[in-house]
Amino acid sequence: MISCATLATEPLIAGRWLKPGQHLDLVGAFNISTREADDEALRRAHIYIDTDAALVEGGDVAIGLSAASSTARR
Repeated sequence: MISCATLATEPLIAGRWLKPGQHLDLVGAFNISTREADDEALRRAHIYIDTDAALVEGGDVAIGLSAASSTARR
């Protein structure tokens, strides 16, 4: 289990470091200018949010979804 509660503006956790089934708890990336995990970590994840605002306001989720969406359109 990895838990992050930081004010990081750049990812601290790389998806390539994570083992299948590993739990990653990201509570610090609460606005669009904060980020705790990279796009790879988000691509590999089952994402659970506590509020729909996380989809557009939370750094990890909103930025990760935006990156996934732009990759899918290529």
